Amino acid sequence: MKRATLHDILSNEDLLHSFSTYLRDVERSIENLEFHMWYSTHVQRGTHITPYEGTRVLRTFFSRTSAWELNLDADEQNAVVHAAQQHIGARVLLPLSIFTHSHRVVVTLLECSSLPAYRAHVKRRKRERSGSGSGSAREGLRRSLSSVSSLSSLSSIVNSLSPRKRS
Repeated sequence: MKRATLHDILSNEDLLHSFSTYLRDVERSIENLEFHMWYSTHVQRGTHITPYEGTRVLRTFFSRTSAWELNLDADEQNAVVHAAQQHIGARVLLPLSIFTHSHRVVVTLLECSSLPAYRAHVKRRKRERSGSGSGSAREGLRRSLSSVSSLSSLSSIVNSLSPRKRS
């Protein structure tokens, strides 16, 4: 992967799947991508969301008890929650602009942190897969034998420390 941008990744189903998997399994920050996709989808649909949708977004991305809570500073999080709850309480549509700054923060995190780490991860994995021919296979075998040897030594030490049964 050359220098794929966030836009490139979102436009390519295979890259998006790979990036999502990386965020979920390696970086453990899939919530940033999910929030970005939610926000982008809703901006395309219009400028407001229902109080029900607003409540769902607060529970998913802004609740301290949610596994998908966004990594925002407390002031940002509190401002969004307060503004959204005012609209929800009044049972009026929420302007998506309530979430605009949070979205910018999330995109910055994705572009400046997650995406470079993902690129490095992909590059490292490609290098590991291709290796350097038979030297790579030899190195893997050497590491395996070394760990077996270490386990054997450890096993010998543990056995020597264990009380022996008397006949």
